[in-house]
Amino acid sequence: MTLSKKEKELQTLLEAYSPPDISSGRKNAALYKLKTEAGKEHKKEKTPFWLRLKIQLAYIPASLWLTESFLLIFGLWICVHAPHSNGLTTLSVASPVLGVTVFPVLARSFSEGMWEMEQSSRYNLKDICCMRLLIFGLADTFILAVLSAVIVKTGTAPYSCLLRVVVPFTVSCSVYMYLIRRIRNSSVNYILVCAGIFLCLVCLYMQKYYVLLEEILSGIQTTAVTAAALAASMILLSVQVYLYVRFIGQKGKGWDELWNYN
Repeated sequence: MTLSKKEKELQTLLEAYSPPDISSGRKNAALYKLKTEAGKEHKKEKTPFWLRLKIQLAYIPASLWLTESFLLIFGLWICVHAPHSNGLTTLSVASPVLGVTVFPVLARSFSEGMWEMEQSSRYNLKDICCMRLLIFGLADTFILAVLSAVIVKTGTAPYSCLLRVVVPFTVSCSVYMYLIRRIRNSSVNYILVCAGIFLCLVCLYMQKYYVLLEEILSGIQTTAVTAAALAASMILLSVQVYLYVRFIGQKGKGWDELWNYN
């Protein structure tokens, strides 16, 4: 490659440069100051956790909150106006949709190649993901709690609501986190949407078995089965959350080290 005249001048200047000699006294003084400042690090005030969550809210797209609000209003409309059985069936089939709306935001590091650079000097990627998981978990729990309270008030048994709405939701969230860990590329959003549609179809197919189960088992037996299914789904979700948080910041085999994975 041929260098221009300015590039040659710059190359000559850089080759002729030699770093200045530093006396051992100045070097030791600088190291002493660095160690002194490092020892004061524990005295610095840390940002309260609630304030960190509040700051994180500013980076969550407004479209996500609009989608969550629409799902809440739509679910309330279904609970109030739809017949008893149809309302519960609709919420059960649509439960995986609640999770698929938030996980594309968590997968942005893969779909867009980076996170918001404004945060790179304050938090690392693991901190961001943990805070967003907590925010989205609280928001979805609030929506599920409101819809469950309304549907139970209309005459639905609490165990039916847990078995047909809450359990599918927790299982679907586990599936989404597993897919994010396995796919790890820009197509993850499309895969998550397809997985959400597939899980909705599975929930629709399972409706007849829910009814059959309630007909065969007695009240106490149905409650026991619901408790076991709920506990299993929560354990599965906890494991997936742990693996997801552990996965963030790791480098896969054969990957190049990228700044947004650190």
